[in-house]
Amino acid sequence: MTPLTRRDAERQVRSWGFSHVYTWTDTPNSHYSPHSHLGLTTHLVLSGEFTVTYTEDDPNRKETFWPGARIDVPAEKVHEVWIGEAGCTYVIGEQVIGEILNVEGIITCAEHFFMPPSSDAEFRSSKL
Repeated sequence: MTPLTRRDAERQVRSWGFSHVYTWTDTPNSHYSPHSHLGLTTHLVLSGEFTVTYTEDDPNRKETFWPGARIDVPAEKVHEVWIGEAGCTYVIGEQVIGEILNVEGIITCAEHFFMPPSSDAEFRSSKL
């Protein structure tokens, strides 16, 4: 199978109904502490390795995904992510909220939103 180009991958994610779509690259061995998003997010892996666990379900069960895989994270689902030794590039699709708010640690922008964990020292967002 021929790898998707960034442009084709972004087009594919838009075809799934996501209007806010962008490509993100993480450095090797990156880690995202447990966090959740207000809306559904999807990730289409272009290169590297992406491992996720749903900490409130079974923190010991980790799933690893490679190029071509699609990972959907339901709205408000707490999850933790590790990136492999080679880093990872993936296309992200997010549901859209129409307003800008900043209330009680919930940050929303016209097309991007996330809910930081209680301790966000290690948490990194791709868009703020």
